[in-house]
Amino acid sequence: MKLLILLIILIINLKLYLCNLEIENLFIEWTNKYNKIYSNKEFYMRFNNFKKNKEYVDQWNEKQLETILELNFFADLSRNEYINNYLASFIDISNIEQKNTKYEGNLKNNFNNSIKSIDWRNFDAVTPVKNQGLCSGAGYSFSAIGVIESSHFIKNKELITLSEQNIIDCTTDMGNNGCMGGLALIAFDYIIKQKGIDSEFNYPYEGYLIEPYEGRGRCRYNSFYSKASISSYIEIERFNENELTQSLIKSPVSVMIDASQLSFMLYKSGVYKDPSCSSTILNHGILNIGFGVTPENGNEYYILKNSFGSKWGMKGYIYLSRNFNNHCGISSVGISVVI
Repeated sequence: MKLLILLIILIINLKLYLCNLEIENLFIEWTNKYNKIYSNKEFYMRFNNFKKNKEYVDQWNEKQLETILELNFFADLSRNEYINNYLASFIDISNIEQKNTKYEGNLKNNFNNSIKSIDWRNFDAVTPVKNQGLCSGAGYSFSAIGVIESSHFIKNKELITLSEQNIIDCTTDMGNNGCMGGLALIAFDYIIKQKGIDSEFNYPYEGYLIEPYEGRGRCRYNSFYSKASISSYIEIERFNENELTQSLIKSPVSVMIDASQLSFMLYKSGVYKDPSCSSTILNHGILNIGFGVTPENGNEYYILKNSFGSKWGMKGYIYLSRNFNNHCGISSVGISVVI
């Protein structure tokens, strides 16, 4: 009897060993794919994160939900590391007052329900996906710049890649916090005040808040190099997805969401739904470039351009559930601009 118990224990341990070896081999393949290099001490910490994330992805995908996850380049991070290194501080949107709620074309009374989808990429109105890197809270600058780039194209038929670094460096005196987070509406106030924004070429992205140097401030904006400007901006009525959808027919919209869930971090494809998402506690600025309906089952979604690079999600994009109780706060903050 004792021999049988010992044999069972040995078999169980062997299975665990082989399973762990299989995951470790998978992890090594993953590190080669994403060019990850660790010290000996860090290797096992990253491996443990990877193993936990693999278990999470496997369990999620086994449910065969609309949202599909993968072991992407974030797979060696814990959720807390992801939040701290790639997202802004949480903002309770209920504490921020709307101040510029004008509705062009009387949208509130003139809904156009005949348009079932729009994707501004199809009009060549969206610049390529960018990567904020470790400038953790910079999503607001990418969201703000993205809506100006697209709106400038829609009016002037000229697609210019504009400078997020200009916003990161130059709006701290107005209330934004550089790489620690900020609000797109403050960026718009700054651009209106300065009567312009620089190009990415003239004011390239550094991925961190530039420190003052040689007796000068950190902001290097020169109006001589301004490549685009806005005259005003419009805050879409809060928590109103009809208003958001109607605004998207005219142009992309700068929005904020809760991007803090592991499911968002490890998103691969499909319409994103996670009941853990908050609709009012938000931490990531992102660009909404359209909406649509899945042909398979008629699920409505928004098309969001993220700032995690083109290897995340669907070549840098995510479909987020539309008309699903303000999912992840998608209609809690929405701003379009007037060129």
